[in-house]
Amino acid sequence: MSRSFISRFLSLGLLVLGLTTLASAQQPPQIPEQIRKLEAYTGVFEGPAFLIVGEDTTAYVIRHENTRIADGWGYQLMETAEMPGGGRFTAVNLVGYEPGTSRMHLFTVTNTGDAHDHEGQWADENNLHLQYIGIEDGQGLVTDLQARFESPEQYSFTISKTLSGQPYSTVRATLKRVR
Repeated sequence: MSRSFISRFLSLGLLVLGLTTLASAQQPPQIPEQIRKLEAYTGVFEGPAFLIVGEDTTAYVIRHENTRIADGWGYQLMETAEMPGGGRFTAVNLVGYEPGTSRMHLFTVTNTGDAHDHEGQWADENNLHLQYIGIEDGQGLVTDLQARFESPEQYSFTISKTLSGQPYSTVRATLKRVR
């Protein structure tokens, strides 16, 4: 074979590869329904929350400012609350979907020095179940988060925390759209 033929053949192969890559780059993958359904909950939500530790219940108001990030592939929830006798609580929560495992993730960083990654799945159309397993004060920690998306105007969640297999605390909140 002549060098000219080989050069043309390789050039044609590179051109086809380049066009295939360009065509696939022009059609980005579709955002999965698991993350897309959160679009209805962008905005500002606020409502009563209750922290239950043993026999003690603390009531407070919680606020979420929910925004779309990464071109709709994720959401950021800026969480704030004024805790009675405990100062201001703030958290940044990033929500995303991992297609390889079909799992939702909620990564949280708080002003209390905490960072963790809940992961889980939609139990059904409206209920998301996420869990974090870790260590706190040298003890086994499990945090279960159950979120219910009732309508684009309201959602609620319950967070149950166990330490060394024993119930420790529960947070319950119902948030309504304020804008």
